[in-house]
Amino acid sequence: MEMTQSALRAICVEHKLYRTPELNDSLYCNHKGFVKLANLEPYRILKALYLEGNVLRSLDGLPPLADLKCL
Repeated sequence: MEMTQSALRAICVEHKLYRTPELNDSLYCNHKGFVKLANLEPYRILKALYLEGNVLRSLDGLPPLADLKCL
């Protein structure tokens, strides 16, 4: 599965998060089958990014997230 803006928006809806990416401080992308990180730039205040259960080969595509505490 590709990590698109619409896929990330659907995750936000599923977990009752804000639809505006800039307002979310957590993002639950676990067990979605993502193979590559992409389109995370708008989520710049993330403190927690949950990625377990995916098939990521690297963290390339992870933007600099100064507030990130949990990956």
